[in-house]
Amino acid sequence: MANEEHEDMGGSVRLAVKLDIDALTKYEQVIIDQVIYMALAGVAGRRKDISRVHVRDVAALLYKPTGARVDLIYQMTARRSYDTLVIERAGGTFAEDAGYRQSIDAPGVYEIAGRGVLEVSISDNSPEISISKKIYTKMADYDKIKDTLCIRTPEEGDYIIIDDKGNSKKLNRVFIDCKVDRSKRMSWPVVAAGSEIIWAIGLRFSEAYKIDDSTVKIITMDYKSEGE
Repeated sequence: MANEEHEDMGGSVRLAVKLDIDALTKYEQVIIDQVIYMALAGVAGRRKDISRVHVRDVAALLYKPTGARVDLIYQMTARRSYDTLVIERAGGTFAEDAGYRQSIDAPGVYEIAGRGVLEVSISDNSPEISISKKIYTKMADYDKIKDTLCIRTPEEGDYIIIDDKGNSKKLNRVFIDCKVDRSKRMSWPVVAAGSEIIWAIGLRFSEAYKIDDSTVKIITMDYKSEGE
């Protein structure tokens, strides 16, 4: 039901907690209130001054649309993000990370600080090659990439091709469709060529770079999150 995102260096103050709304609302109100109270106390690092009013204000978010939020004591906020109730304190792990950008100019392993690594290889196309269908491994037509390839955080104007007719969708719309929490969008790793997204890692791959009968060289991108 709950997912604790971070603890301070002393291990006593949790900076953010996520609660599964579908799981939580299966319980009676008295249980819901107790879970929320404990989550608030955990994030605040104390129980003093956390009142029934605070608990009920947070509980009301369970029945409001995504994006609804309430400001609380001890620099805490609570908000609904799709099917998740997020309780966090200023300085918690849900804040947007600083941007980063690395050019992919050769095969190799590219490290994304605090995220993971992207392993890139280039090979000749052949009938023996099997196109990966894994979520975190994508293969593209290397010769279709005309701009400098890089792995980076999202930028203003980013878009992705969504069908073989060349229709596009703004990256922010992809995040919304995939129910990516707003606070995580600007630190989400993407593989891009200019403003065109080739791969929003783990979410969507561009239709413009798929391998076909004319493909000569294949670029394979394998993403592994930190700790794997």
